Amino acid sequence: MEGGGDFRFGKVPARMADDPEAYDRLRRRVLWSVPTGLFLMGTTGEAGPHVMSTSWFTQVATEPKLVAAGVEVDSLTAVNLELSGHFLVSVLALESRPLVRKFAKRALKTEAEGAELRIEGVSFGLSEMGDPYPLEALALIEAVVRERVPLGSHVLFVGEVTDVAMMREGERALGMGDTRLNYGG
Repeated sequence: MEGGGDFRFGKVPARMADDPEAYDRLRRRVLWSVPTGLFLMGTTGEAGPHVMSTSWFTQVATEPKLVAAGVEVDSLTAVNLELSGHFLVSVLALESRPLVRKFAKRALKTEAEGAELRIEGVSFGLSEMGDPYPLEALALIEAVVRERVPLGSHVLFVGEVTDVAMMREGERALGMGDTRLNYGG
């Protein structure tokens, strides 16, 4: 194993005490290697529709159908979730890689022309609750926030699924491993 020494559960690896910086780099690489999807999360609030990229989204219960998303405490998405109490997660296709980069930072330019909504030049639709989703999404999951769990740098929003849609079938969903992005760790 890289870093030297044997790893034994229940014991602190010597490398952590010997070189904290090297251990931190190793820990980030290990956590980045955990397979995860890559999604767009749409919310709405006082500033209008907002979209962010996220890899921290998963189903957490089957009865009721619950999903959870980790969101940075000081993000516009967290503010929107606190105000509106709902969100929409878009499952993306492999060819949608450019979208996750575009929405990894705060989206600033929103345009509405008639029924068409464009955020950062990308065409979006709005759910009945007003949450944005890219028209090229594979699938959509809409949820109402049921719990909020503060976790330091992030807040875990647990939502009950209220609606889903399959927009396109037979395509592979985008995952973090399909990009050169690293987040967390």
